[in-house]
Amino acid sequence: MGMAKGFNLEPPHLSVEVYVDSPEEDTFSSLCEVVEQSGCRPNGLIEVVPWSEEFELRSDLATTSRSIEASDERFSGLIRRVEDLGRPVRARYMHKRFGRIVVEYMAGHAGERHPIAISTSAEALGMPDSLWGREEKTSARKLAEWTIALLKAATVSSDALYGGIGVEFTLPTPMKLSSGASFIPSEVFVSRNLLERHKSLLDALIEDFEGSEEAHWDHGVFFSGWAPYNRRTWTLDGIPHRFSKSSSMLGKLIGYGRAGRAGSV
Repeated sequence: MGMAKGFNLEPPHLSVEVYVDSPEEDTFSSLCEVVEQSGCRPNGLIEVVPWSEEFELRSDLATTSRSIEASDERFSGLIRRVEDLGRPVRARYMHKRFGRIVVEYMAGHAGERHPIAISTSAEALGMPDSLWGREEKTSARKLAEWTIALLKAATVSSDALYGGIGVEFTLPTPMKLSSGASFIPSEVFVSRNLLERHKSLLDALIEDFEGSEEAHWDHGVFFSGWAPYNRRTWTLDGIPHRFSKSSSMLGKLIGYGRAGRAGSV
């Protein structure tokens, strides 16, 4: 027993994360399918824990996690629960260009679901852009484009309420957002379902992201406030605290919806 080895990524880490109000194991499997469809191959290592195990951090699982080396066929069976040896909480993949990729549970909050992430090394995106040369600019642009495509596919596949992309971050749960303890990232997706039911949320996002770029996808809106992720190559000032209004509103609306109320802010 013990924490699974071999999942280490070159720091700092870049993560594409989603928050979904449906069973976490389904979201995990969904994101595994997304990375496979985006050019990643299984890399033979899965971490599982007993289904009954409750945890907020993966480090809570130090005595109960199990690392399984698996062939591609067995790997697929474990991810899709054809072979059930426990709850998969991390799965290792490899991408020809971006190297090691890990699908993983992120830190949760008691009583809420965990965000599920697709993580890799941030490469040039983990460096100040003032240090970029031509090679780093090209690398950063390609990784940004790929992770935007991953987020779009992941939010469709999982029917996510919201999601985001960031370096060394964990997507805050609704409770963290509503309490003001955490903020949405500068690259954030919010589902069309939420925005159509709560126009005040869209108004708050537009206000908080004033002057930034937004992309209207069929299933939601993606806002970008960090230069590598938008065509304007423009980074907003005051990140992340400038997103306090929309962050709090997003968390409260999801919380109210869970409690069976319509949600009004």
